[in-house]
Amino acid sequence: MFFIANTGILSNSEVNRVLNRAYDSSTTYTVPSVSEIGSDSTAATTSDSSLYNRIPHTRTSIDECNAIAGWTHEGDGQQVVLNETEGDFREGTGCLNTPVTYAGGTAGWYKTVGAVNVSGKFVGMFFYISSKTNLTSSNSAVRLTLGTGGFVNTNYYDFADTAISVGWNFLIITVDSPTGTSGSGATETNIDRIKITVRTTGDYTGTQLRMDEWWYATEANFERSLTAGYPSFDTLNKIATMRFDYTATEVNGFDIGEQKADNTDASAIQAWRVSHNTFTKSSLYEVAYIIRIQGNAQ
Repeated sequence: MFFIANTGILSNSEVNRVLNRAYDSSTTYTVPSVSEIGSDSTAATTSDSSLYNRIPHTRTSIDECNAIAGWTHEGDGQQVVLNETEGDFREGTGCLNTPVTYAGGTAGWYKTVGAVNVSGKFVGMFFYISSKTNLTSSNSAVRLTLGTGGFVNTNYYDFADTAISVGWNFLIITVDSPTGTSGSGATETNIDRIKITVRTTGDYTGTQLRMDEWWYATEANFERSLTAGYPSFDTLNKIATMRFDYTATEVNGFDIGEQKADNTDASAIQAWRVSHNTFTKSSLYEVAYIIRIQGNAQ
């Protein structure tokens, strides 16, 4: 799959960068050479400085949710059910249905994992909900918890009902910035338990509530360098071409709706942002963003 992104918008900052490199005797800025992609498809504007919801091109799995072993339920949560129906899961070979029988209003599912070092990193997972009718309206409608020593010491991260959409959501947290903690807080270099908690006002049955892979990523997992051989220049037609490639093994399970490029300065400048129709990336194809910037000589 190819996206020829020739309808994106250069940022105001990028125009200033070009002028600086053209006319300043002591060039301040490097050229744009690092790409990021995101899941939002909101139309790009010249004032954009970041993506709305960026996603990693690669990540490290904590639990792929391809088996029920080790998962425990609590509160209104019922035993997870393995779902291997094609089209129902986001990656791998399956996902876990997480049924709810309403009683007290809080349903949880957790698993003990091998010691995981997520300090300074990002943790995410895929969460599906068929309808928000029975999802509590609150700032903690969905909570992700990371624990050390089980749940003796935890960090927790809340998502408001307004941040959850019908269908698949990818929930991502900055580990160093929890909503709150219990005990002395999780030891972020030694996470041994993960949990999702959903607050409800009614039942969820069958495939109505699901989760898929828990993973973590570093800052470097979001950044993609220019493809070898780029940028290329067509001086006859006044066109500069940049290209960024994502392979069949990357970004799988995510909805992609936007792309941007930055330079590599300490305070990076966004050169452009391109939005497009959102699609779900799978291992069936590769993705290439080809950005062509053309000048119009008179």
